[in-house]
Amino acid sequence: MKNKILFISCARSDFGLINNLYQKFLENNKFICKFICTGNVVSKDYGYSKKEINSFSKNLIFILNKKKSSKDLDILKNVSDCNLKLLKYLKSFQPNLVFILGDRIEAINIAMTVKMLNIPIAHLHGGESTTGVYDDYWRHAISKISNLHFVANLNYKNNLIKMGEDKRRIFVVGAFGLETIKKYKNNFYEKKYFEKNYNFKFNSNNFLIIFHSITLNQSKNLTIFKNLYSAAKSFNNSNLFISYPGYDLGSQKIVEFFKILKNKNNKNVFFFNNLGNKKFLSLANICDLTIGNSSSGIIEIPYLNRPVINISDRQKGRSKANIIFDTKSDTDSIKLSIKRCLRLIKNSKLPLNDKVYGDYNASSKTLKIIEKLNLKNLNPKTFF
Repeated sequence: MKNKILFISCARSDFGLINNLYQKFLENNKFICKFICTGNVVSKDYGYSKKEINSFSKNLIFILNKKKSSKDLDILKNVSDCNLKLLKYLKSFQPNLVFILGDRIEAINIAMTVKMLNIPIAHLHGGESTTGVYDDYWRHAISKISNLHFVANLNYKNNLIKMGEDKRRIFVVGAFGLETIKKYKNNFYEKKYFEKNYNFKFNSNNFLIIFHSITLNQSKNLTIFKNLYSAAKSFNNSNLFISYPGYDLGSQKIVEFFKILKNKNNKNVFFFNNLGNKKFLSLANICDLTIGNSSSGIIEIPYLNRPVINISDRQKGRSKANIIFDTKSDTDSIKLSIKRCLRLIKNSKLPLNDKVYGDYNASSKTLKIIEKLNLKNLNPKTFF
């Protein structure tokens, strides 16, 4: 009898990564696989449309948020509603293993629901650290109730061992988002595609800006973003391409401020919220540099050999490539970092990415490992 594997995505940020793994397992044909999209994977401001997401993957199961507010009470209500529906599905499907990625509040609640039925969990991207946000709490809690760990590099494996996890159940496979680059890198959209379809012209300088809520210090969100915006706007002949934030505590105020900026018709400033993987990576590949505080700037974009300016503490603790430049969050510091990156590009002195997140085959490695395991032997998990 085939083992049943369930894949769960709860946000725009993890959908593409988990979908890569899901597609790899479907190709194998040795497992019965299902894929649930929950949380804000489908959302006007924070995710994709259903039409878009169905174009990426077929036969998806949707358990979606009703409320779009990012206030704490509404987030908890969304999580509760989704998990009640998830529990019903889990009892019906009875998977042998559930894949969960990362560090979101939705993900820890999904993991708790799965564990109520004593179903083994395989955790992706555990052992990482982001001390500027709540994500560390959720990520490490998921790791403690997971049975298997598929991590992005050796540093993260060592972190899990320090947390008391069994090293025999921790596997270094690399970062899952890199496979999307491998898939599209020889077929990225070019400048003329964006200029034709989005009615703008690229400039002498083009900056991709990705800014998410600093959930442990939400009161600083708008101040830091305004500093970033002011610094980037100070460069002549420059376009700013600004991505909407993910669904987090405090993100709604950022979205509201973005809408104010959009209504002012700022020249050379363009906003987007759900380009999809290929268009997003194509745009990042065209832009001179990325500025902000996103994990995509830490993990995926360096593999395009594009410099990244990482602002403030949201990604503090993550392994960083040699083309990532940490900077303080005041306007002058950000300006200096932009000047430095542009100078390195102009003088052809930007170093090649030193690839701290492995190669492009995380899903294939994960599949091979799962094929060799007896999933019936994963429970019970011992802690001491």
